[in-house]
Amino acid sequence: ATIESRCVRVDFTAVPVAAIEERLVADGVDRQVAAVAAVAAGGSLARARLLVRDPALEERRAAWYGAPERLDGSGHAVGVVVDELLDLVEGVLAPLSEQQAEEVERFLAQYETAGMDVPKGQLSTLEQRHKREARKVRTDELRSGLAVLVGRYRDALAGGGPAGDFVTAAESVQQLCDSLTFNPNARLALESLFVGLPRLQG
Repeated sequence: ATIESRCVRVDFTAVPVAAIEERLVADGVDRQVAAVAAVAAGGSLARARLLVRDPALEERRAAWYGAPERLDGSGHAVGVVVDELLDLVEGVLAPLSEQQAEEVERFLAQYETAGMDVPKGQLSTLEQRHKREARKVRTDELRSGLAVLVGRYRDALAGGGPAGDFVTAAESVQQLCDSLTFNPNARLALESLFVGLPRLQG
């Protein structure tokens, strides 16, 4: 209670997609690449700057969007789709690893230039932060993919599909997104989700 009484909650709204896109373009990013990254960034400029370095971004989004059409009611189909999606999610860590390697290089260079030894524990602290960043990027990518998945059912609804399919998908995805706070087993969580999702025709 003592700590809580000295705390203030500050909520930040997501940065608008248009603002992120313009910032990326100002940074020198191609307009088309910036537009895709801005939509996928979930309101985060830092995530958008990571995604513009990821050549597989559009491939991942297309895979999530097309997933419902590959469901045939069998557990095998669910397993195949989930495995492919998780492999693609791991792919987003490649540009992050490059970014982090550059940071480590700059970190070590500043001490080398000054002719000093790296303070004990400093490099370990940096590596631990990088691990936390990797977990967050992985979770953010899952949320982004799930948003694309719901978008597929929304488009089906707009095209005259059953409202119940959209409601089922939206509610199931929301439950999974809420559970990500507790760091569940991603594979099991996605398999459970896809087993219950309505199948869509291409």
